[in-house]
Order: sequence, then C-alpha cells, then structure tokens
Amino acid sequence: MAIAILNIVYKNIVNRLAGPKLDTSVIIIFSVIMGLSAIFTFSSVAVESVPVNHFVEKVDGQNMSILIDREPTILVPLKTVTPFPPRSTLIQVSINHNDNITIEAVKLSTSDSILSYPEKFDFVNSTTVSGYQRDHYSMLAYANHNLEIENSTKQYTIDVIYSNSTNNIPQKWSVPFSWPIKTMNMSIFAYFWIVLIGVLVSRLLSLVLDKLEEIQQTQDQKMKDLITSQAIVLNINDYVWITFSFIIAILIFSSFNEQVELTTNIIINISLAFGFGFGFDKVLEVAKRFQNT
Repeated sequence: MAIAILNIVYKNIVNRLAGPKLDTSVIIIFSVIMGLSAIFTFSSVAVESVPVNHFVEKVDGQNMSILIDREPTILVPLKTVTPFPPRSTLIQVSINHNDNITIEAVKLSTSDSILSYPEKFDFVNSTTVSGYQRDHYSMLAYANHNLEIENSTKQYTIDVIYSNSTNNIPQKWSVPFSWPIKTMNMSIFAYFWIVLIGVLVSRLLSLVLDKLEEIQQTQDQKMKDLITSQAIVLNINDYVWITFSFIIAILIFSSFNEQVELTTNIIINISLAFGFGFGFDKVLEVAKRFQNT
C-alpha cells in the first residue's frame, strides 16, 4: 500500500511537473513506516476472532417437537470479506416424533440474509429418548462480510417435511425463528494506523511541492536545472517531523475519535480516517508557515 501511494505521488506529480527526484533514503523511510502501518492495520483485522456460543431453543408442534441448537448472534468479522474465506456457523436440529412418523427432509429458508447455506440439513443419526424417536440433523452456514456495519435480525424458517403410516402424503411443519447477525467494524487500533498513513502521505506531498515551488521560483535557467537535478533529501527538520509524526498522529486520532462519526460503510470510514490525518497535518503545516510569514 505504501509503495503504491509513493508511485502515485511520484508518477502523477513529480514526473508530470518537470520532476525532482526522490532520494533513496526518502523512499525507504516513508515506505518502511507506511508499509509497517499498513501491515499493522491488516494484522489487526486478520487476527480478529469472535466468540462462538450456542444455545438450544425448543419448539413444540402438534405431532412432534424440535430442538434448534445455534449461535444466539452470528458475529461476522471484517477478515471474512470477499475474496477471503467466509465465517462458518453450525446449526443443529433434533426432531422428536412418534414411530409412525417418518422425516423426509429438513430445510432452512429465509427471504433476506447474508448467510449462504445448502438446501437441506444433513442427516446425522437417530436415537430413542423417553419412548420417542429423535432424529439429528446438522448444517454449516457461511457468511462473508459485505463491508457494511449492520446489527440486524432476520427471520428464518425450518421446514420439516414428514409423512406418517396412516397417510403417505408428505406434510410440512414450518418453524419460524429470529436470528440476529452482526457485521463487525474494524478496531480503533486499526483506524489509528490509517490516520498515521494520512499524516505521512501529507508530509511526503509537502516535500515534493516545496521542491516544485523552489524550481518554479528560480529565474536563472542554469540554477533551475541544477535544483531540478538534485534529489529531494531529508534534513534535520524532516527527521524531527517524522519522529513526532507518531505523537501528531495520536493527537489527530484523539480528535478523529471524538469529532468524526463513523458511518456504516467500511470504505467510507477508511477514507475518513485517511483524509482526517492528511487534512489535519496540512492545517498544522499551514499554521506553521503562516507563523513564519
């Protein structure tokens, strides 16, 4: 990500405007810091885990009963966004019925959900409990993060297709239930590193623009060619600025955390964090130049 940003700055600004060159040390320092920031951001998302708890819900029908074993709320972390592997969740149902009832199939359905699942539950085994036959079924459902932060409750239905010994015509028992699904946001820690990247990109852009301004203000052509041929290097003030960028990023991030209300869209939130770091650093820079003037 850092290298891509540097390439964009270099190709679209430096090359097109009679191009001062970036010193190797400049590229290395900014690439390392922004690269590490991008890695830390990705790592905070990649290592995010969710607790898995289950509870059993019992529903009684006219001729049978069903036990639904599932997660109370499905938490979908950002690391499952497409094309990364989805989050899986196990659904198990146990159906108690008389010996004269035969379960033909058990299906799951819903009108709107980010869950994907097979058409039918897989049969596991049958046991006998208190004179009743208990058929066990299971299913794995999957969910990918859709880059939207949501906390919604969807309606699902388990359809039990069965027949009995006196009537071979298939019948259906539909069991509705509500299932909350929460797509999760990035951690605050990840947003800090995005703010820091915005601060560093702002500083790198300032170095390039200062060099271009110096070239444009030079009237003597030989001196202009000399300045143009010299690579942009970091002076002591720049190193101090880079060192204090972490402190600046912390201060900016504190303001970002207090003043910016995040949206329900992950892409917009990342843009807000980057733009806030970039813009706030530019405000500090303008204030410094105005004071010097």
